[in-house]
Amino acid sequence: MVNESFEIPALIDDGLLTPEVKPHSLEKYRAISYFLKIFSASMKDKWSNRVYIDFFSGAGRSKIEGLNQIVPGSPLLALGIENKFDKYIFCEKEPLLCKVLYERVAGLCNPENFKIIPGDVNQNKELILKEIPPFKKGNTCLSFCLVDPFRLNDIKFQTIKYLADKLLVDFLILIPSNMDANRNESIYVDPDEDAVDDFLGDKDWRLEWVNKKGKMKFGLFVLECFCKKMKKLKYVYKGPEDTMRVMLKEKNFALYHLMLFSRNPLGYQFWENTKRGINPQMGFDFKEKTNG
Repeated sequence: MVNESFEIPALIDDGLLTPEVKPHSLEKYRAISYFLKIFSASMKDKWSNRVYIDFFSGAGRSKIEGLNQIVPGSPLLALGIENKFDKYIFCEKEPLLCKVLYERVAGLCNPENFKIIPGDVNQNKELILKEIPPFKKGNTCLSFCLVDPFRLNDIKFQTIKYLADKLLVDFLILIPSNMDANRNESIYVDPDEDAVDDFLGDKDWRLEWVNKKGKMKFGLFVLECFCKKMKKLKYVYKGPEDTMRVMLKEKNFALYHLMLFSRNPLGYQFWENTKRGINPQMGFDFKEKTNG
């Protein structure tokens, strides 16, 4: 059962463009908000600079389909925590959403404390890096990066690796295991389709899939491969039970998985606390792993 005491606040319509999202997004927003509060409060006195990076920022607010409810999206959730980050970097591909996001963020944050980077985040990784305060003696910096793609082909592993190689950064990543990977398996396994190649940073995954097909669903295979790739970058990953499933409740169906990747065991513990805090019964069902 979801911890209903940890609710995302409803907002009054501000008259600006507010994209519609499915009700299950509330569960994702709870997890993001819960983790950010733990992370930021625990790290506030340990670093000279704490930077929030959002790869797919959107308009900053969302309208919940069928509920007549407007809630803060990830940018406003990050801006709304008590122990604020020192800098916010918002990336958004759509020009109109960038404009709306700027209007909303500018009312909550000093201009010198945020940057909106328009365009494809995979093409703008160098621009993101330029906005990060340099790490040097007496000026330490810890970054947190939210990666919330809708489809596998929205994000390339090399983009994540680029920042991971150059920064002290934790990632909270949505892996669209069922809502995209399973649904579009026939497209993604085509030898001429490179979306999964780019998502995993690996062109040889099909060789492994030949041995796994029939034993697990394609989306969970992609999830497992991705997590193992992050582990090779020295991020803590102990197994599929580390992930958090976001469910389509009326059908008891896992839509996608959230996973926190940190190189520090403390970050891993923050994630464990988040999973228990949001939903004490939430975890990875081994039957899902083997049978889907």
